[in-house]
Amino acid sequence: MSKVEVNEIRPQCGTTVTLGGAGETVALGACASATGFSSPCLAWCAAIKSTGFTAVAGKGYFVNTCGGGVTVTLPATATQGDTIEFKDYQRTWGTACKALTLNSNSLKYQGLASAAITYATDGQAVKIVYADATQGWKPTVDDDAEYKHQYNVQYLVVAGGGGGGSFYGSGGGGAGGYITSTPATKCFTVVTGTSYPITIGAAGAAGDYSQSPRGDFGGNGCNSVFSTITSAGGGGGGGGYALGALADGQDGGSGGGGGSYDNPGTGGSGNVPTLSPPQGNDGGDGPGATPANPMRGGGGGGACAVGTVGAVGSGGTGGDGIVNGIRGVPFDPVAYAGGGGGGAYVSPGGAAGGAGGGGIGGSASPAFDGGTGTANSGGGGGGGASPTPGPADAGAGGSGIIILRRTTGSSTSTSGTVTTCGSDTIHTFTGDGTFVA
Repeated sequence: MSKVEVNEIRPQCGTTVTLGGAGETVALGACASATGFSSPCLAWCAAIKSTGFTAVAGKGYFVNTCGGGVTVTLPATATQGDTIEFKDYQRTWGTACKALTLNSNSLKYQGLASAAITYATDGQAVKIVYADATQGWKPTVDDDAEYKHQYNVQYLVVAGGGGGGSFYGSGGGGAGGYITSTPATKCFTVVTGTSYPITIGAAGAAGDYSQSPRGDFGGNGCNSVFSTITSAGGGGGGGGYALGALADGQDGGSGGGGGSYDNPGTGGSGNVPTLSPPQGNDGGDGPGATPANPMRGGGGGGACAVGTVGAVGSGGTGGDGIVNGIRGVPFDPVAYAGGGGGGAYVSPGGAAGGAGGGGIGGSASPAFDGGTGTANSGGGGGGGASPTPGPADAGAGGSGIIILRRTTGSSTSTSGTVTTCGSDTIHTFTGDGTFVA
């Protein structure tokens, strides 16, 4: 092999130097420096990246997200033509919460200021070049002919609470199903400009004695839905002095409490359908009545705890909900999805609802109706205790709520009721709608 070593090659005349002939290849040594060319060679980093890092222009990186998503911070300054490349090392970027996210730092990305761009396709390769201050970084290779800006949102999805059962010692309504992002499943990836349906679960109706020969169970709450995430409505509380299955609490996100008389009611099952982690808990049973301890319904299940069995002298307490701080101060932290208290035909009366909007159980001595679950909390309604037929002795459940949280720089969306917390924007939905990412 011949070898020529010179410091400079210049054209004999004109301004063009031709290296090689037609159809021939002129090769540079592996990652040799080549200044002035439109596509400089990248030097690939030998270390596989599996945690967040700051990228350097002129480098290529293999990124392994097996242990979770990796966020890469792009350089704070760049010059036109600066190039960086990333490659999915284990073909895991498409797995839930294992995507590559590019933080554009102080520069723009595809014309977006302070953007957080998510790449979530298994085996993907991303090559970006810096254009100018107007467009910032631009992908030249991203394995996606129709590139779309993606980003992650945190979420809280709470369904409508179940209504309390009616008449004498009735069960409290179960809380609506509670689903939220966690450290293990902290993201839901959305695409800018795409619409995602929002359905807020309506409250379950209070049981109505007049609709039955004897006490009636409360109505189940309705499901809340954000895109593919569905939380189940809470189960209605069992009827007091009720016949057969009418005394049983209903299944749901959290189960309704059982009614209590000569036909003791069984508490409904929570986490129906089954999810992991669970979206709710079981309702408490309604024990059989005795002369010393008349009718006392079980408490409805809550997101954090089961409803308790009707106690001596009172109904069973509703299971507590879960404290969530997704909206930040001054709105959160507050509890969501508490179960309704069981009603009791005995002094001192109905039991407390669970923290998170559960209604208090009703009482016949002293006389008061079961409390309604708090609106947009997913709380269950309080069970009834009135000896008088009618719909007023039990409480209806509380409606559901959906809350989404994102980094402010990821989008300009104004969906729902918008608030901010630090560098994040929160979208709260208390009625049906659409989240436009």
